[in-house]
Amino acid sequence: RRPWNGVDYAEFPDDTKHTVRKHYSGLVQQIDFEVGAILDALRKKGLLENTYVVISSDHGDYLGDHNLIGKASFYESAIRVPMFVQGPGIEAGQTIDGLVDIRDVTATMLGWAGVDQPDWYDAQPLPGDGMPGVSGRDNIFGFLADGWMNFDGRYKLHKYRTGEVLLFDMLNDPQEQVNLYGTPEFADVVRRLETELMQELMSSIESSMDDRLAQNGDMSQDPTFGYESWTRPWPNTPRTTAATYEKPKSQEDSR
Repeated sequence: RRPWNGVDYAEFPDDTKHTVRKHYSGLVQQIDFEVGAILDALRKKGLLENTYVVISSDHGDYLGDHNLIGKASFYESAIRVPMFVQGPGIEAGQTIDGLVDIRDVTATMLGWAGVDQPDWYDAQPLPGDGMPGVSGRDNIFGFLADGWMNFDGRYKLHKYRTGEVLLFDMLNDPQEQVNLYGTPEFADVVRRLETELMQELMSSIESSMDDRLAQNGDMSQDPTFGYESWTRPWPNTPRTTAATYEKPKSQEDSR
């Protein structure tokens, strides 16, 4: 554990946690007041019934849970946040417990506006948002500078740069107190979650690097690299130009 935001919590007694939580509660109350002011203004102007409102946060705070403060790991206190949505076509009083990602808010707003999201954008509309045929995600993946996570709605796997690995059964252990990693009966669960995590990681890297891949970027048309469909003889001789590359026999000489 490192000092966070200037707070040294090497020792974190209960009275200090209580003080931190009181300050946080005051901030929540202030947000509640300000949101109320916005809704009142919309109501007075006759706009509230025709306005979509989404209230959420990008992360939570430990506030002493697990003897931690701040965020930057994958316990529920940091990554699970409330979200409230209201607007035209949205049934009031619903409680949706499916898996969603904060990025899905963007896809939802685009859907409300009748705008298609870009193909490369990794988001989907929120379930229960008034749009038909929408369901929650199967998994939530998390990536930090020093840790990764895969949560399938039942089991959550954390992996950190320190080498620490955690597995929690969120149905039977919602407070994340019992680490099941290394328990033989959960070996198959770990393998599945790790496989899904690596697939997501590789897909994410590939998509983010698409324009930098040789076959997709300008490099593929650089003569010193070799045009598309050209082959390099093997074993090849030392070269300084593209002369050692050979065109396929079916390719026209004009190329």
